[in-house]
Amino acid sequence: MQRLLLVVVFFFLPRVAFAQTFTGQLRDGRFDHRIAADFGFHYHPTNLSVSGGALELAMFQPSVFGTFTLGRFGEGFVQFDLAWRVLGIVDPMGTDVGPADPYFGVWVGAENASGPERWRVRGGLGTVLPLISAFTTSNPDGVALVLLGMQESWQFSTDAAAVVLRVDGELRGPGYAVGADGAAAVSVPTSRDRSADERATTVMQLGVFAAGRPIPELALGSRVAVVGWDLFGAYEFASVSMTPFVRGEIGPGFLEGRVQLNLAQPFLSLTGSAPETGWSAQLVGGGTF
Repeated sequence: MQRLLLVVVFFFLPRVAFAQTFTGQLRDGRFDHRIAADFGFHYHPTNLSVSGGALELAMFQPSVFGTFTLGRFGEGFVQFDLAWRVLGIVDPMGTDVGPADPYFGVWVGAENASGPERWRVRGGLGTVLPLISAFTTSNPDGVALVLLGMQESWQFSTDAAAVVLRVDGELRGPGYAVGADGAAAVSVPTSRDRSADERATTVMQLGVFAAGRPIPELALGSRVAVVGWDLFGAYEFASVSMTPFVRGEIGPGFLEGRVQLNLAQPFLSLTGSAPETGWSAQLVGGGTF
C-alpha cells in the first residue's frame, strides 16, 4: 500500500532527462570531445509510514554522457550531445530498477580556448523520445527527480516526448571558474492510456556556479539552481538546490565529487504533508580529447 501511495504521489510530479549537472567543462586547452560517467546516490526520508516507522528510500543512478564536436568555423562550433541514465530504488517493499529514455541534443556556440582566460557560450536544442519506456513496465521515473534537486528533469519523460531549449556560458581564468546555464522544456504525454488530465508540462531552470582554483589541477566550488514548472496546467512548484563540488584534473582526465543539498522542494506536497529535503551524492569521472 505504501509503495502504491508513493508511486501515485510521484506520478503527479512533472515527468519531463537529465543532461549532466553544469559545474564547468572548460579545460586549460581546447578539446573537441568530452565523455563522462557518474554514479549518484540519494537518501530520502518521507512522511509516509510502514510497519510503524517512517518510510525511508535509497536511490542509486549510474549515468553516461557524451559531447562530440561535429565541426568548427573560426571560434564557432557545432556539437552533438547525448545522455542516458538508469535508476534503482531500494525501500522496505523491495527494489525497482528501470532505464530512462535517452536524451539527444545539438549545440551551436563559440569559444576562446587560448590565452590565460578562456570562455565559451552555447545555445542548443534537445529532445527525449520514449524509445525505452514504451517497451518496459519498470518506470521509477518520478522519484528520480530528487537526485538532482529537480534539475534537468526532462530525461525521465516516461511515455512522453520532450523538447528542450538550452543555453550556457562559462569563463575560466587563473584561479577561478564561473558560469551559468538556463533551460526551458516542454513534455507532451504520448501514451494512449493517459488520463484526460495529462497535458503538456513546462519546466524552466536557471543555474549558476563559481569555483576557486588554488592550483591548476583543483577546483573547489558550488552551484545553485532554481527550477519552476507547471503541472498539467493545474499546479505550480519551485525547487531550490545547492551543489558543493570538488574537481581534480590531471591531463585529459577529471574526477569530481558533489553533494546535492535540496533546500526547498515540493516533495509529497500533494498528500498534504510538509515538504522534505533529503540529500544526494554523486561521483563523476571522464575525459576530454
